[in-house]
Amino acid sequence: MKTRTERAIPVLPELVQVLRSVVGDRSTGPVFLRRHLVEDGPPTLAALSADRLEHELQRRIDMQTPDVGGPVSRPAVQRVSDRLWYAMGAIKADTIRLEFKRLTASIGLPEVTAPKTLRHMFATALQDANVDPLIRNQLMGHAPAGAGTPGGGLSMTGVYTHSRPETVRRQLEQALRARPGIRAFAHRPTMAAARFQPARSA
Repeated sequence: MKTRTERAIPVLPELVQVLRSVVGDRSTGPVFLRRHLVEDGPPTLAALSADRLEHELQRRIDMQTPDVGGPVSRPAVQRVSDRLWYAMGAIKADTIRLEFKRLTASIGLPEVTAPKTLRHMFATALQDANVDPLIRNQLMGHAPAGAGTPGGGLSMTGVYTHSRPETVRRQLEQALRARPGIRAFAHRPTMAAARFQPARSA
């Protein structure tokens, strides 16, 4: 994860059913395995607990320590982590992108080419449903304001959120419906309608 922090993700019952059908009896390893491993069974590494995986990762990182001493660079650590994740049966990111493009093309949305689009759609759906901005920020997994992270708070959530015209109109109407002028208009429909009739040319 970019923030390197754990995230709590609420899961709807419908998604729980899908994940249970994919995971089966497994309790460790990647949720989605490469196709041939679904039938052949996950590799041994996928059965390790989180603590043992952390130990295995550190062992592999230590093997990368330069002879001149000093810490292993962050890109090197990332490469070791990626190789370990793949050895556990995970699907490569490029494969996911290709499958995503095939799927969106098959349903008539060939312009949707990146899985990250789902993240934008999720953020926009939360706004459409009038979810509180702070809860949106939490569900998106963005750092809260004042956490010492650049772009923390709602600024990063705003990058992923897109306001549809119908959402803007609905929320504007909701905000103005309780205004005194709107209430007066509602109580005097005949007079108000007559007042706002367009002028007719002779």
